Amino acid sequence: MTSRKSEKVVKALLKKGFVCKNTHHRYLVFSNQGKSTDIITFVSHEKREMSDALLSAMARQISLSKEDFLLLIDCTIDESYLIARYKEIGKID
Repeated sequence: MTSRKSEKVVKALLKKGFVCKNTHHRYLVFSNQGKSTDIITFVSHEKREMSDALLSAMARQISLSKEDFLLLIDCTIDESYLIARYKEIGKID
């Protein structure tokens, strides 16, 4: 079973081109060249450990495999990889 602290996940996404929009949840929207995209996930405001199932769901929401998502959180994948990946699958121009 894999788990990560929610704050670690949020900080990693913010470093990789996501922008936080606070509402009743923290919505994380991928921004490419200053423009918001439809690549979105969200995190509860609670400070807690994220379960394997939640990490898998977040990975699907932002069009990554769970393995790539974990590499992203653990800072092995950078923003340039994300941009290339999203261009490859047609999520951004």
